[in-house]
Amino acid sequence: MIASKFHGITFPFFGLKKVPIEIIFMGPRIYTSTEEGKVLTLIDDNTLEGDKYFNRLLKLEITNPNLRQYFDYTAKDITGLLYSDIKWGIDNSGKLFNLYKQQQFPQKCEKIKIKKRNLVWIHSVSYPFEIPKYFKRFEISPHMYLRCLYIDLTWHLYKFNNMYDSREYMFL
Repeated sequence: MIASKFHGITFPFFGLKKVPIEIIFMGPRIYTSTEEGKVLTLIDDNTLEGDKYFNRLLKLEITNPNLRQYFDYTAKDITGLLYSDIKWGIDNSGKLFNLYKQQQFPQKCEKIKIKKRNLVWIHSVSYPFEIPKYFKRFEISPHMYLRCLYIDLTWHLYKFNNMYDSREYMFL
């Protein structure tokens, strides 16, 4: 099986809804531009102390607040990344990911079997799915359907539906 476009991401993941039109590597620094003729923004600076990107990002905020890239979304896990519709970004290890190109993933849609607090189970998956905070604003009931995607050998929560979805695959 070929690894997915999400394979190897170390969370949190800092993402943009648009793929940069330009990515420039200048020594230890990475710059991007998302619009033609726009000023370059600083994505990462490896001269700053910190082995995790999050630590360097905090230092960028102090040293270059006007130059640093501000992200559209920060995902703490793959469910958050699926929900966000992010197209490009950088993970906590400092690795860049282009998520724009679509891939096909197996999908299941099943009625919720059990819901307890912030966990839901479906019949064909042996482990529960945690309901993220951004789904909690909706009323999730055992009468709903859960859609999950099989990504890199694990089922991940994708959406809740009121109706059954018979598709076996999803393009993301």
